[in-house]
Amino acid sequence: MAAQHHTLLLIDLSGSVTGSGDVPVIQEAARSFAERVQKYQKVALYAFDGSVQIYPIAGFGAGGGVAAGAQHLGAFKARDPSTNLNGAVIEGIKVLRHQMRSSAAALTFGTLVVFTDGSDRAHRVTREQLEKEYEN
Repeated sequence: MAAQHHTLLLIDLSGSVTGSGDVPVIQEAARSFAERVQKYQKVALYAFDGSVQIYPIAGFGAGGGVAAGAQHLGAFKARDPSTNLNGAVIEGIKVLRHQMRSSAAALTFGTLVVFTDGSDRAHRVTREQLEKEYEN
């Protein structure tokens, strides 16, 4: 294989999202997205809340793992109800870079897709730190 594409779908499951009643809509959107993209790319599904780390729901791989994993989003319990959006994006980039480095393909591409309802409220990572990560 000359090129391999990786997409990480990062879902906001902070308190504002889980308390909104919109989780079923998010589950369906994630499932639909994964079903379409998995035909052409390796896709992983991760969730985030206000915590430092992001949470793997379904790893990169073939098959319907991400679409099936989307059904488990409803059972996710936020450990920190705030939203660590900036930190989650940085952690998502790290996961994508690791996956791309481990690929045997000559060319690798990575895409980070984020479903969120707003802005960073945890203030763990500044916007400047996030922008610096983009530059690396």
